[in-house]
Amino acid sequence: QELYDHIVVGEGELIFLDILEKVEAGETIPEHILRHPKEQRIDLDSMPWPDYSDLPLELYRLGTSVGSEISRGCVAKCQFCSETTFWRYRGRLATNIVDEIEYQYKTFGVRTIWFIDSLVNGNLNELRAFARGVVEKGMTDLHWVGYCRNDGRMDLDYFQDLKASGCDMLNFGVESGSQRVLDIMKKNVKREAVEQNLHDITTAGISAFTNWFVGFPGEERQDFADTMTLMWRTRRTNIAGYAVQTCN
Repeated sequence: QELYDHIVVGEGELIFLDILEKVEAGETIPEHILRHPKEQRIDLDSMPWPDYSDLPLELYRLGTSVGSEISRGCVAKCQFCSETTFWRYRGRLATNIVDEIEYQYKTFGVRTIWFIDSLVNGNLNELRAFARGVVEKGMTDLHWVGYCRNDGRMDLDYFQDLKASGCDMLNFGVESGSQRVLDIMKKNVKREAVEQNLHDITTAGISAFTNWFVGFPGEERQDFADTMTLMWRTRRTNIAGYAVQTCN
């Protein structure tokens, strides 16, 4: 406790604001660990937009780049992931996101958005509405990247809409090329959808970063071979990089 004043567990915005207000008012805060109730979900549309007026973005190597957030949590319940216990999924309205990006675009000259979500496509309709909104606002030189789930409902037309809005790269958690292992993981993804997504984004002109791991409980040699086969079948797609790990 000599090393810190307070620790906030969970979503920190409301608690951290309360801490600052109490410090400014000279009030004592007896708790060292403050917890955000899991059942209380912050409404992301109600949060104020980041204010970069006191931050000289031009001094940074990626000076026209900022972070943003479409959603929190994940719509999946993958067995290996802590995401569903840490966050409860909720997303923002596309109109709110577009308005924020337009404000940053016009006010601070922001041209690249790094979406920090666990997945930008938790709500496919809102993501597409965001993409079309960016185009309608005329932000033709905007660029953005984000994490994404493989989903068979995303076809070539869908990816072309994302590309038109400035999507440069999507980071996919593929995990395995074995349908049996994907089912054990409860990924709720079909191997065919993974392959089709990678081919469609290539046609659309979007790059991909892919994440894989081996050694999930129940995986066998044939499953490993299936993963290698999927990697081979997608070797000529726009995969800009692979992160390959072992399950631990």
